[in-house]
Amino acid sequence: MNWTVKDLVQTKRLSLRVLVRGDLDRSITWIHTTEVHDPSVSLAGGEVVLTAGVWLDADVIPEEFISHLVKAKIAALGFGLGDRKPSTPAEIVDICRSYGLTLFEVPPTVPFIALTKLFADW
Repeated sequence: MNWTVKDLVQTKRLSLRVLVRGDLDRSITWIHTTEVHDPSVSLAGGEVVLTAGVWLDADVIPEEFISHLVKAKIAALGFGLGDRKPSTPAEIVDICRSYGLTLFEVPPTVPFIALTKLFADW
C-alpha cells in the first residue's frame, strides 16, 4: 500500500498544518531534507521535501528554489518553523499555490527526522 501526502499531513502526533492543498493523494517515495539552491539533482520524484528556509539567508530566490522542486516532481513541501522563521514566508505560500504544490508547516517541536522515521516504518 502506498503512503500518500494525505496520510502524512493527517498524522495527528506530527501536528502538521497544511497551507496549500495540492494533490493530497500523491504517493510519497521518500522524505528528503535540503537547504541547497537546486535540490533537484538529489531527487527522483515523489519525495516530500523538508526545509527550514536556510537557503533564504543565502539570497536564493524562492521562485527558483520551488520551481526546481516542481520540475523534480516532488509530492509536497514541508517548511520547518523555528526561531529564525516563526512562520512560513507569504511568498513561499503564494508560489506553492501558483504551482498547485502541497505546502505544510512543521512545528518547531517536531524534528524533521520524526517524519522520515514515520515514513521508513510505514
